[in-house]
Amino acid sequence: MKEIKDIPTIPFSKRELACNYEMTRFIEGDKQFCVLVETDPESSINTGNMWKFGVLHSSQPKAMSWFFHGRVQTRSRVEARRIYSLLQVYCEAKNLGEAFAHKVRTKKKK
Repeated sequence: MKEIKDIPTIPFSKRELACNYEMTRFIEGDKQFCVLVETDPESSINTGNMWKFGVLHSSQPKAMSWFFHGRVQTRSRVEARRIYSLLQVYCEAKNLGEAFAHKVRTKKKK
């Protein structure tokens, strides 16, 4: 089997770690999809449909990191599902934990 190269990750910032999150797992298009959802009532979903990706580490409870330097990777939900599936295979092969997609949210205007 071919060796899988490491994909660099960066840890969540202190501000990101201070937020409350919920992992939502469901089947979409006959494949599993896991989305990290911020549960802050002051936030609303960004209708721009921007997706980032990360990992919930199995070795350290509540330790989360971003793939791709925490940058938005796609605006397509179909592409987000594809990237998530590939990252989940990577996380399982590297024994990192559980991959997730995250829909970028914006603060409500006051």
